[in-house]
Amino acid sequence: MHRGALRSPPFAAAIARLLLALSVAAPAVAQLVPEEATIFRLATNADLALGSALAAGDFDGDGAADLALGMPFAGDDGALAAGAVLVRYGDLDVEFLLQSTSGLALAEAGDRFGDALATGDLDCDGYDDLAVGIPWEDFGGYLDTGAVLVYYGSAAGLPSAAGDLLLLSDVDADGDQNFADFGRVLAVLEYAEATALAVASPAHDIPIANDSGAVFVVPHDCPGGEFDPASTLVLVQGIGGVAGTATAGDDFGRALAVGDFDATSGPDLAVGIPGNSYGGGDYGSIQVFYGAGAGLGIAGNTVWYQDDPGVPGTAEDGDRFGAAVAAGDFDGDGYDDLAVGLPGEDVGVVADAGGVNVLYGSASGIAGDGAQYFDQESPGVIGGAETDDRFGQALAAADFSGNGRADLAIGVPDEDVGPFADAGFVDVLYGGSAGLTGMGSQGFELDDLPAPASSGNSERFGGALTVIDLDGDGLADLAAAAPLDDFNGFQVGLVAVLPGGPLFNDGFETGDTDRWSSTVP
Repeated sequence: MHRGALRSPPFAAAIARLLLALSVAAPAVAQLVPEEATIFRLATNADLALGSALAAGDFDGDGAADLALGMPFAGDDGALAAGAVLVRYGDLDVEFLLQSTSGLALAEAGDRFGDALATGDLDCDGYDDLAVGIPWEDFGGYLDTGAVLVYYGSAAGLPSAAGDLLLLSDVDADGDQNFADFGRVLAVLEYAEATALAVASPAHDIPIANDSGAVFVVPHDCPGGEFDPASTLVLVQGIGGVAGTATAGDDFGRALAVGDFDATSGPDLAVGIPGNSYGGGDYGSIQVFYGAGAGLGIAGNTVWYQDDPGVPGTAEDGDRFGAAVAAGDFDGDGYDDLAVGLPGEDVGVVADAGGVNVLYGSASGIAGDGAQYFDQESPGVIGGAETDDRFGQALAAADFSGNGRADLAIGVPDEDVGPFADAGFVDVLYGGSAGLTGMGSQGFELDDLPAPASSGNSERFGGALTVIDLDGDGLADLAAAAPLDDFNGFQVGLVAVLPGGPLFNDGFETGDTDRWSSTVP
């Protein structure tokens, strides 16, 4: 292997023998042929929760997409659920990233290293870098304050030890508090003149509101250079020009999405606040911050609620509007749009079935005009609204069909499939000149995918989603995780990547695919 040496955590033997098989699909008869999915699973008798977080990038600069898969339940150096990250390179090489080999962070039980991931070229050297959240890391004398390890890409891929790593913590950001969940959600912002890492700390306290949350935007010198924690932009509701009012349990930063909503010199940052209780319990809201060439700004930031003018629906207790967010240009007008998950939305009398609002971008940024709403009872959307489905718990946006407009993948991780409770499901809605539509949508479950995928209880397929061009054809593919997928009685986890492609100019491709998995000898 040309990467760093592979250590041997309890699950490493499972990777010792990799099988790569080629499967030829039947001629296309529908938008999606599930047999084309590439399946990632480690065959090991250990809890891993593979795919709890997913992120794609080109860490070694070879032009092929690499995939990072978080495994926050994995043991490390004898510490249960310390966490690990599996990196699968485009050339099929693999690497484990561990705290115990970083030289900067101590692996401790329950740290959950790999619970969040984000990629981008932070130092502008042509190689994507990987930020790994450790939300329950003890650091600086504080319990579960959280931290982030940043791995810098190179021609040899990601390093496994200190030298090309950097550790950030809530202490660096002058948080200095217990149980802050710093690193629970991450996003990379790349401007013309600078880059930055947005780090959410949704359990961050302020004196008047425990667990109200904060987002720390840490600038990075570019090209080269390092992070500049002293210049961190701290986003807290109602402080320093940030709109809104912080209240206990807001969960500010539970979701982040990067897009250019006003088509200027973005990127802009959307922040989910699903615990916001401005009129009732966990109604939820979002905030949008706009960028310029030099970085993200506070001036002109806006707050959106589900009961704002033009936004379909009514804010209700437990809706959790903003639990997931994703950005993409669904109508192809040059402005990115924002999909907002509200997994606690009641559909008629069906409690917590879930829904998704879509707010459209414009020259002035996100607007309520033309906003849309979808749930599993919307025309054309696959499935039916059922209690506790939580449609909209995860979102990912990209042009899967190659028609120049973004499409939206929607995770329904608590969907029951046949006799299996919470097996999970994924819906895909396609973009067009009028925006997203349920007509012609697709839906799939684990039983639709190649072996070794199969539905079971509490597997939560659709619990995490990301976009990757795994097959290198220039079209977006969809990675969807079942992080609690069962193998030999353990919550090992599974990730499926469905290739995108032009099928009647709208849908996933129906050509050949490969299946990548591992087995024990």
